[in-house]
Amino acid sequence: MCKNKIQDVSMINTVIPLVIGLIIGILITYFFLQKRISSVEKKFRQTDELQNEKVIAETKLLQNVQYIEEIKLEKVKLEDTISILREQLEKQKEESARLETKVLETEKNILEQKELLKQATESLRDTFNALSSDALKSNNETFLKLAKQNLETMLEKTKSEFGKQAIEETLEPLKISLERYNREIKTIENLRKEDLGSLKEQITQLANSSENLKKETASLKNALKRPEVRGKWGELQLRRAVELVGMSEYCDFSEQVSVQTEDGQLRPDLIVYLPGHRSIIVDSKAPTKYFMEAYEAETEEKREAAKIAYSRAVRHHMNELSKKNYWKQFEDAPDFVVLFLPGESFFSAALELDNKLIEDGIQNKVIIATPTTFIALLRTVAMSWQQQKLTENAKQIAETGTELYERICTFQEHLDRVGSSLDTSVKHYNKAVGSFTNRIVPSVRKLEELGVQQTKKKLQETQKIDTNPRAISSE
Repeated sequence: MCKNKIQDVSMINTVIPLVIGLIIGILITYFFLQKRISSVEKKFRQTDELQNEKVIAETKLLQNVQYIEEIKLEKVKLEDTISILREQLEKQKEESARLETKVLETEKNILEQKELLKQATESLRDTFNALSSDALKSNNETFLKLAKQNLETMLEKTKSEFGKQAIEETLEPLKISLERYNREIKTIENLRKEDLGSLKEQITQLANSSENLKKETASLKNALKRPEVRGKWGELQLRRAVELVGMSEYCDFSEQVSVQTEDGQLRPDLIVYLPGHRSIIVDSKAPTKYFMEAYEAETEEKREAAKIAYSRAVRHHMNELSKKNYWKQFEDAPDFVVLFLPGESFFSAALELDNKLIEDGIQNKVIIATPTTFIALLRTVAMSWQQQKLTENAKQIAETGTELYERICTFQEHLDRVGSSLDTSVKHYNKAVGSFTNRIVPSVRKLEELGVQQTKKKLQETQKIDTNPRAISSE
C-alpha cells in the first residue's frame, strides 16, 4: 500500500509540471497571437496614414494647378481694369482740356468787358469836356472841381461794381465746376495710386511667374525635340504616376522587363502586378514632335497639317503596340495592353481629329490612358492589393484560431486524463489510509498496551483526502 501511495504521489508530481507546461504554452501562444494581430493592425494604420498623406499631396498639387489658373484669370481681370482706368484717365484729360478752354474763353470775355468799360469812360470824359465852356470854367472853378470829383467817383464806383458783378456772375459757374473737378481729380488720383500700387505688385508677380514659366516651357520644348529625351520624359511621367499612388518597385511594379520571343526582344516600360499572380502591361509613348510643330505653327494650314500628322502618329503607335501581343508573351497578363500618353492635352489633341481612336483601340486590345485615368486604374489595383492582404490575414487568423482550438481541445483531454488519474490516486490513497487505520493502528496500540519498548517517535493519525478533482466544463 505504501508503495502504491508513493507511485501515486510520484505520478502527481510528474503530471503537475506537465499541466503547468501546457498552461504556459497556451499563454505564450495567446500572447504571440495578440502581438501578431497588433502588428497587423499597426501595419493597417500605417497604410491608412500613407494613403491620407498621398491624398493630401495630390490635393496640394491640384490646388497649385488651380492657383496658377486663378493667377491667369486674375491677370486677365487686371488687364481689363487697366484698360478701364486708362479710358477713365483719357476722359478726365478731355474734361480738363474742355474746362481749360472754357476758362480761357471766360478770361477773354472779361478782358473784352474791361476794354469796353475803358472806352465808355473815355467817351464820357470827352463829352463832359465838350459841354463845359471857358466862361463857366473861369467863373465857377469850384463847381467844376466838385462836378469832376463827383463824376470820377461815380465812374470809379460804376466801373468797380460793374466789373466785379460781371466777373462774379461769369466766374461763379466756372468756380463751382473747377471745385467739383478738383475733388473728383483728387479722388480719382488717390484711387489710381492705390490701384496702381496693388496692380504693380501683382503685375510684377505675374511677370516673374510668366518669365519662369516661359523659361521652363522653352527648356522643356527644346528638350522634347530630341527623341531620347521624349522617351525618358514619358517614362518619368509613368513612374511618377505609380509612385503617386504609393506603389513600390519590384514589389508592386517592375520597369523595363525584357522578354525574348521568336520575333525578337520585347521590353515593356512597366508591368503592374495584380493579386492572384496577374499583371498589367503598360507601354509609354510621347509623340510630341508633331504636337510641338502644331503648337509652334505660324499659319492655320501648318497647324492643321501638324495636328493631322500627330493624330496619325498616335494611331500608328496604337497599331504597332497591338501587333506585339504582350498578353501572349506574359501568361499572367490580361488580353489587353495600356498605351500611356503623358498628358491630357496629348490625348485630347489626337481624339479631336480621330474620334474613333478609343473604339478602335478597344478592338485592337489597346487601352489608351492619360495620367488621370491611369492613376484611377492604379488606385483600383492598390485597393485590390489591400483587399488581398486583408483576405490573407483573415485566412491566417482563422487557421491559427482553428489550430489553437484543436490544441485547447487536446489539452482538455489531457486534463481529463490527469483528473481521472488524480481521482483514482485519491481513492487508492483513502483505501490505504482506511486499511492502515482499521488494521495496523489497533495492533500498534495493543503492542503499546502490552509494554513494547517505545521509541521517541509517536504513531500519528493519518487523515483521508475528501476533496475530489474539479471537472472541466466546456461551457
